[in-house]
Amino acid sequence: MQRRLKKLAFFLGFAISIPGFAGAGEGQAVPSAAAESFDIGGRSIRVPAPDGFTGVLTRYKHFAPRFTGTESPELEMLAVHVPDALIPLIAKRVDPDLDLFTKVSVSRSAKAIDMTPETFAAIVASLEKNFDTYLDPNGPIVAEMIKNAGKGLDKYWKQETGTKISQPKNLGFFQKEPNLYSGMIMSNIEVMERKRTMLSSVSLLNINKRLVFVYVYKVFSTEADIVTLRDFTKKWTAAILAANK
Repeated sequence: MQRRLKKLAFFLGFAISIPGFAGAGEGQAVPSAAAESFDIGGRSIRVPAPDGFTGVLTRYKHFAPRFTGTESPELEMLAVHVPDALIPLIAKRVDPDLDLFTKVSVSRSAKAIDMTPETFAAIVASLEKNFDTYLDPNGPIVAEMIKNAGKGLDKYWKQETGTKISQPKNLGFFQKEPNLYSGMIMSNIEVMERKRTMLSSVSLLNINKRLVFVYVYKVFSTEADIVTLRDFTKKWTAAILAANK
């Protein structure tokens, strides 16, 4: 089980940034929703939306397959958040580009397993040691990510998307606490001949003895985006942990 969790901590951590592609647009802001509660194997966890963001996974059923269609079969997606300003567009069934968005998932096979401090530390140690191996563009993990993401996006947009991921790069780890670990990845994404460089932060949280995977995705334009994503991730993961005290 620990071996599977170690890989799941990374699995699809950056490939799921692919749903950021679509048509652009603007809309007026709407108030963010309160924290959502989830029952994970008999234990409750709370996930507040980031400031200025709204959860869309259960609220907008037509929009959800853009994300769920690319999720690993081994993971269960709990929440996706997008900027409030995009909600009026999504409500009108406009498919906007996503410059910054989030995702929260758990392992299907580990939902009822208590995460001890020792197990969490072992998973973090393995992730640190093997992260570059998991990023190998010719390795089985990246190949499976591309396959899953491409299949899901082909279905969502009802056409061949030609999904590609190349040059994944480990940008290092920037949070390490007893119940929290965060790292960042940069990768080149191509969908329907549109190319972007994406940043992804991947965080592991031990919340109420459950392992929770928290992701934040940002289109990369300048080096300042790395700082923006790091600071956003730190603030949001701190809010999630505080909501579960």
